[in-house]
Amino acid sequence: MRLRLIVIALFVCCPAFADLTVRYKCSVQTSKSLPAAVSDAVSKQLGMALNTDRELRIQGDRLYSNMSGMVTIMDRAKKQITLIHPTTKRYATFESDDFGGQLSNLVPPAARQMMDAMQFDVTTKKTGRSAVIAEMQAEEFLLTVKMEMPNPGGAALGMRLETHSWIPVQGTSERFPALKQWDADKWAAVSGMDGLQGLGAIQQKMMTAMTDARKQMGGLSVKTETSVFVPMLAQLMQSQGASAPPDEPLLTMVMTLDHIDADPVPDSAFAIPQGYQEVPLSELMQSMIPKPTDIH
Repeated sequence: MRLRLIVIALFVCCPAFADLTVRYKCSVQTSKSLPAAVSDAVSKQLGMALNTDRELRIQGDRLYSNMSGMVTIMDRAKKQITLIHPTTKRYATFESDDFGGQLSNLVPPAARQMMDAMQFDVTTKKTGRSAVIAEMQAEEFLLTVKMEMPNPGGAALGMRLETHSWIPVQGTSERFPALKQWDADKWAAVSGMDGLQGLGAIQQKMMTAMTDARKQMGGLSVKTETSVFVPMLAQLMQSQGASAPPDEPLLTMVMTLDHIDADPVPDSAFAIPQGYQEVPLSELMQSMIPKPTDIH
């Protein structure tokens, strides 16, 4: 009888502590209406990073994420974040509570003034559309971010981002138990994305809006499609004879769920690779900025 109770207890409790591995296939496509030189420059600067597949792994209070050429390791127990850049073999570790201050220090005063002058708006809505993706019934949410920069010399410079996210409908986790291991609020708290301090007005507004959007959508996205619109650039291309539609995205990034499981994640996933150099976050971020010669 006692053995049976122990077995039942293990069966009930273990799923709550199960590990999680999620992999996404990623792709990026630039507008066909872009001049070849511009399209090549964008592809060289962004394409290699954004086309790389994404991997997300969770083991208890630790999260590993590999996306766009950057590895992120979050440790909830230690309240630490480590960013690793494999290309330069460098990494930076800092306290998650200090993330806001770290970000603030990376923004030059002139750039901060420009950002604070920006008009910014975010809306999130459920579109009413649904689709079967990765064998899961998912409903679509649309997150729209509008940014407009005042231009004393003419029309304001505007940009719009539209992110379509497909989130599994309620009850899907009964068929795919691994989904239960994902807790967006938990990891947002570890990352310091909620309640960041030390940011400018526009950055704080952006973070607040993104937090609200995350809470409204919830769940682990099985597909995310983000399009970047720059109306002024589209108008410029039209004036030069390009056959660009009036509202064609400059860039579209797609991330689709390819694999998910709750198999044990090894400790090695959270280790700093041998031979990597620790540097301040500011130095790490600076080394990641492509040089002009890199995109010619």
